[in-house]
Amino acid sequence: MHKFSDRGIVSFASAFTSWNCRLTHLKLNNCNLTGKGLEHLFQAFQMNFSVSLGLVYLNLHGNKIDDSAALVLDSWIDRVRSLLLFSITLSN
Repeated sequence: MHKFSDRGIVSFASAFTSWNCRLTHLKLNNCNLTGKGLEHLFQAFQMNFSVSLGLVYLNLHGNKIDDSAALVLDSWIDRVRSLLLFSITLSN
């Protein structure tokens, strides 16, 4: 299985900052993402909030979410009301 990794998520996040559509499902579990990569993802969600406005499923299980990524995640998730399923693993 191909791992997405931080480099992939940075490219992905950069691409969807200019999209005119909405994501509904995003499955990024066990992709070797670090806090830095996840920060890029959630910052991109904040820059183009309408992309994540319809998100109902987000799976980040098995990635390394540190304190700085958790802060950006908290800021974003506080605004999203459509999320029905969210899977995450916190690392120490």
